Amino acid sequence: MLASADSFSDPINLSYMLAGLDFLMRTLRVDGKNVAVQLWDTAGQERFRSITKTYFRKADGVMLLYDCTCEQSFLNVRQWVEDIDKSSNQRIPLMIVANKIDLREMAIKTGTICVTTEQGEKLAKDCDTTFMEGSAKDGSNVLHALANLVRSMIARKDLQLSASTMQLCEAKPKKSCCGK
Repeated sequence: MLASADSFSDPINLSYMLAGLDFLMRTLRVDGKNVAVQLWDTAGQERFRSITKTYFRKADGVMLLYDCTCEQSFLNVRQWVEDIDKSSNQRIPLMIVANKIDLREMAIKTGTICVTTEQGEKLAKDCDTTFMEGSAKDGSNVLHALANLVRSMIARKDLQLSASTMQLCEAKPKKSCCGK
């Protein structure tokens, strides 16, 4: 799924689909600033796990989506968080997003075991990250989630810059041993 306008779309791009990823460049307006982002949409299936680890190494932030109407999708998130932590030298901003919330109520009525908001929040807390719910189909919270992740990425970059900034102070003149 790719972010476009206020929703995610399903572009048909066979070469990327076979590779398990898709790519989009997007400019977002976040807190009054234009921010250019590269979105790499990688497939979550096990067969693409080794490919996605390469992308995590170079990522400034990761948004993990799971299908709230599919318990197994949710259960896989912990492994993805571990893979991200192992693949990156530093802790990068991470957000967990429950997708397909527009389908949760109907799925419950048909007897499907769905992941609750509370379960998603607990997982995010356990993984020391943020959590949101949204729907790629109706666009709810798509850009809001992306903007929140971008804010976390900017805050991390600002923190890294301030940590690496050296304070230069004017040297005090040395006094001689005779007090002059």
